[in-house]
Amino acid sequence: MVLDNKITKKIHKAVELKLAGKNVEAINVFERILEARPYLPTVLKPLSELYVATMQYHKAAEMYERMIAVEDEEDLDGYFYVNYANALKFSGKYAAAEANYLRSLELLPNTPSVLIEYAQYQFDLELFEEAVELYDQALSIDKNSLIALIGKSIIFSQTNKFDEAEAVIRKALALYPNNPYALEGLARITLTAKKYVEAEDILMKAINLYPDMVLLRLDQGLMYLRTYRLELALQSYNDVLKLNPNVKMAQISKAYVLTQLMQFEAALAEYDKLLQQGVDYDVMYKKSFTELQMGRFSSGWENHEARLQLEKYIFYTPLVKKMGITWHRNTPSVDSNVLVYSEQGLGDVIQMSRYIKKLIDNGLNVTFHVDKSLYPLFKTMPEIANTVVDERPVNYTQYTSVMSLPFEFQTDAETIPLPLSIDLPAQEITKWQNILGIKKSKRIGIVNSGNPKHINDYNRSILLKDLLQALPLENEYYLLHKDVREVDLQFLNTSECQHTVYIMKDHLSSFVDTACLCSMMDKVIGVDTSVIHLAGTLGKPTLLLLPYVPDWRWLLQTETTSWYPSITLLRQDEYGSWQSVWKKLPQYLS
Repeated sequence: MVLDNKITKKIHKAVELKLAGKNVEAINVFERILEARPYLPTVLKPLSELYVATMQYHKAAEMYERMIAVEDEEDLDGYFYVNYANALKFSGKYAAAEANYLRSLELLPNTPSVLIEYAQYQFDLELFEEAVELYDQALSIDKNSLIALIGKSIIFSQTNKFDEAEAVIRKALALYPNNPYALEGLARITLTAKKYVEAEDILMKAINLYPDMVLLRLDQGLMYLRTYRLELALQSYNDVLKLNPNVKMAQISKAYVLTQLMQFEAALAEYDKLLQQGVDYDVMYKKSFTELQMGRFSSGWENHEARLQLEKYIFYTPLVKKMGITWHRNTPSVDSNVLVYSEQGLGDVIQMSRYIKKLIDNGLNVTFHVDKSLYPLFKTMPEIANTVVDERPVNYTQYTSVMSLPFEFQTDAETIPLPLSIDLPAQEITKWQNILGIKKSKRIGIVNSGNPKHINDYNRSILLKDLLQALPLENEYYLLHKDVREVDLQFLNTSECQHTVYIMKDHLSSFVDTACLCSMMDKVIGVDTSVIHLAGTLGKPTLLLLPYVPDWRWLLQTETTSWYPSITLLRQDEYGSWQSVWKKLPQYLS
């Protein structure tokens, strides 16, 4: 291919800028060349590298696609396909990414670097066993592979195998003393293990050695966030953005910290900066939570729908292999049949199940597909019991998500439907009356912790010891959650615990059991979990203990919620401190 002199000079200029580390200027020159020659191979490759370096992965993927269109297939090796797969992965196109990882392994079998990239892909999908197997394959070929050792250690920490994780990362540090990535791996492990003092020491040492390493600064921001030092977390993310203004994770994390500081307009401005760069469904989805929290329902629900465009998100829904079309309330249809599928947490599904009745009231023939754990509970709800299935139908013409229904019905604070009624089986009530026996004093149900893997668990779960100290001794207390944490069980077995507390987990085999137990309580006290949604649906007087900035559905500042009229919201007065909540509790128990 013959290039005219002007284009050749521009390419040389762009390459010089790239070599000098002036990535933005180099990108600008290359992009101007592509305006005239959109498929020029001598531009596509270096520009793809620049897009990766500046974390503009969707643009990098586009460059790889153009290279495939103009290059001979035999000229594209396995490394090309693994790079293309990475760009697709970071763009959220997971299915296409996997196809290209597999293609790279066909061309480069038993190549440690390719096995490692594929393992990291499996890790991102939380396919931990598959990822460990791939790391082990890489280590069988190169036993000193630093990246494989770090990757394996991170998986162990994610699966709460902290001793194994530390052993692997210490091996990496023995092989590569003070290696920045090994130090960062050790910092992440200690963070995941909630060893915050140790994590801070490791990060300070590593940042002193490598002050310009973005990953370390991101970890530092997370460490400050988890230890309730919001201003320092904000500074860490700003430090990252000074090093590289295009680090999306730092921009999103900064916006999140701003919400925790209750600087909501500033947080929205950060999301809008990202959206000015182009359509980004991940950013729109995250922005929706801030909008909903502020009571901006119209734009919030609309942006919440952006999650359905995220391939990774769709990958986990029951509708991976779709049939039919998406149902929309305002789109005419000759078919009145609609499949409603579940997504997100169990509490979310309980909360939004009220919209199934609205669909029925609108003349639709609904099939409501729910998780097997929720199926018996929904069968006790007369208004929707006939719609509920726990096996996904194979034939349907229209479908929608239960989490999309507030958007379809354009819900605002004034139009939230009431919870559904629950008609618990008489024999189950009798069973639970026999389990509890004669009532001797007030019965208070407690839910002090939720899923430990929840991203906000550090901010919403509390120690049973701390909660009981704020509660009077004269009541009987019943733990309503099945997964009682070891630290709480240990406390209950000490003389320090003076309250009468019953551990009910061995009696709870279904949500119907939990509902029966809740129904026999005089009051429920708890943190934001699925059990609270169940108590609210039952209409049980409930005190919901909320962090300073709670989940979007509980809005801000109010003590009541339109989602559940029987729930009273008790909020922290300052970030990370439950003391103000403990002071409020007694007046609501009298």
